[in-house]
Amino acid sequence: MQFDLLVMRLAIGADFPNIGRVDEVILSKTDTDTVLRVAERIEYYKSLGPLLINYPDWPQPILKAVITELILHLRDGARLSIVPVLERYTRLQSSLEIEPEAFINCLNGWEGYAQEEITVENFSNHITDHELIEHAAQVECGLSHHLIETASEWLTSLSIKEWQSALRNDSSFIYKVTCHLLAADKLKPIPDNVITVYRELLIEVAMGGFEMSESASWSIFYEKIHKGKLKAAAKNIRDLFISEISITPDRFLSLSDLLINHASLDQRNGEVARRILEPVVGNEDCMACIVNNSQIFIPIINGAEDDAEGFKDAVRQKLEMSQDDDKLIRFAKEIGISADDSE
Repeated sequence: MQFDLLVMRLAIGADFPNIGRVDEVILSKTDTDTVLRVAERIEYYKSLGPLLINYPDWPQPILKAVITELILHLRDGARLSIVPVLERYTRLQSSLEIEPEAFINCLNGWEGYAQEEITVENFSNHITDHELIEHAAQVECGLSHHLIETASEWLTSLSIKEWQSALRNDSSFIYKVTCHLLAADKLKPIPDNVITVYRELLIEVAMGGFEMSESASWSIFYEKIHKGKLKAAAKNIRDLFISEISITPDRFLSLSDLLINHASLDQRNGEVARRILEPVVGNEDCMACIVNNSQIFIPIINGAEDDAEGFKDAVRQKLEMSQDDDKLIRFAKEIGISADDSE
């Protein structure tokens, strides 16, 4: 076999006339000697960039092995146009089955071109694979730094209207990029417009107009946003449940941490006991939440005095059915209910 014919066929791809018996058997060879010999020659015919871009459309085993070799061990003079490769990052990385860190470190050789060609203004035109940002956030190199910094500035430039649309769609590019940066602690400071829209969505959750999925991504927003910026929204939600809308077990559970830790429930003990706790006490998960946060709720219930009677009646009924529940018995005792009261 003439290696130059093999190299030419790999460089030109499926359109190269199959002469010299460069057949499927040859194209399936991935032994080290063949791969290294091809890798030394192939960039005389086609540079690394076009090889990468064309690979998914003609994924021959030897071509995959050769490209992987070129990525892991860059040759002097390797040529690549960075933007088209980054535009196809996920498809290339997954089809080549190469580790993200190795791929990004290879592309880092063209960091300077990325800095010139990928800006805040054109970021979303060129970078459409959120996985690239996810992987870049885990790799320390100049290219990653530029991508993360540009992505952060781009997110900061988005309007409230754009965030309102993006955060209501957890499959949107904006939402996913934001989650990746938050998870990696790379979005600092968090854009004010993100926080504004997140507060709006918390109110909508309370009113039953929006449901945050149970995926880890939504919890990242709550975890990373400074709670001082959510305190007013938490109090507004508390007041909504007290004065305007009926709480449900699902809404209580979705907003429980916000209510417990940031809504100053103890400022309105009686109304909290009557309008927030009493309606959900019949739900096992809600009751478990209340009992598990007894250090918060016991003073509220005791401070509510007569307004807590409906809640206490529900606890007495639960004691009748759960006389072996030591945590519930201790909780009941702390709010003035003994096991005998339930008999």
